[in-house]
Amino acid sequence: MSSTNKELFTRGQLIFFSKILPILAFLLGVMTVGQGIQNTNNAKASDDWPSVSGEIIYSQIKSHSSGGMKNLSTSQHAVIKYRYKVANKAYIGNRTAFGASDSSNANDLIIRYPEKKPATIYYKPESPGVSVLEPGSNSDTKDQVILGLAFMLLGIAMLFIVPRFLTGLTNLVNS
Repeated sequence: MSSTNKELFTRGQLIFFSKILPILAFLLGVMTVGQGIQNTNNAKASDDWPSVSGEIIYSQIKSHSSGGMKNLSTSQHAVIKYRYKVANKAYIGNRTAFGASDSSNANDLIIRYPEKKPATIYYKPESPGVSVLEPGSNSDTKDQVILGLAFMLLGIAMLFIVPRFLTGLTNLVNS
């Protein structure tokens, strides 16, 4: 009994795995690289940003669970919100630093930035709504660019490898 390509994979499956998934991976990579470059540039520039006094208005640890029942994983991150004024206009910010937040320092951040306490807020002069509590660059902003490049390469590789793999698998089954 001989299987045909149509019986092994539907047309929709072939299109999804050989075209749509690789393109989505590539586009995710492009967006991640763009965000990483923007974060890296803001992180470097923030060392020279002006500062104003502000107030911490929210400071809590949030937990997030992921995985299945057997592999349940819980991570924590600090959620810190602050208010500040630039040229008599009020703003609310929530960025402690540029780059990913490390769950291991969530407690440190909550201790460092307790609710209802004053804080120094650094803001982007040409866009005062962009602000940060801890200016400067860290390795996480560069990691974001590297991760994005990896997704772009994965998408490109999948665009060429997956169709060949599916064709080879179909030929193997049909022989």
